Amino acid sequence: MEKPIYYVSVLVYILLWIGLWGLSDIFINYLVNKHKINRTLIYVMLVILCIAFIILFNLKDE
Repeated sequence: MEKPIYYVSVLVYILLWIGLWGLSDIFINYLVNKHKINRTLIYVMLVILCIAFIILFNLKDE
């Protein structure tokens, strides 16, 4: 019975990700322009953060 909750949480993550993408894109452009940080490095860090949050929430449920 736990599976539907899992799928809903994944859907919420995806919607949040899309919603935050616009804001994070502005922030990433600011970082790239101001501090000359590599854009792919920022994207990789964001993906790792997202995966870490998903793992944390799944561990919390068990």
